[in-house]
Amino acid sequence: MHPEEVPCCSDPFAEIEFEQLAESEMVALIAGRLDELRRAGCDDADCIVLASRADVDLGQALGLLARGCSARSALRILV
Repeated sequence: MHPEEVPCCSDPFAEIEFEQLAESEMVALIAGRLDELRRAGCDDADCIVLASRADVDLGQALGLLARGCSARSALRILV
C-alpha cells in the first residue's frame, strides 16, 4: 500500500481491514489519529488509548472533547 492509499486518520477503523495493514501503515494511522486528538487539546495518556482503539470513532471522540469532556470520560463513553 502506498502512502496515499493509507486510510485517512479520521476514517472509522470499522471501515478498514485494519488487520491487513502493514505495521508501518497501522502506526501511521494511529499517529494521525493521535495528532487529530492533540490538536483538539488532548494531551494525556488516554488520548493514546483513544487513538489506538479500533472500536472508537475519532469523530465522536473529537466531538466529546470539543464539548469539554475529558479524554478519560470520552474513553469511558465510547468504549
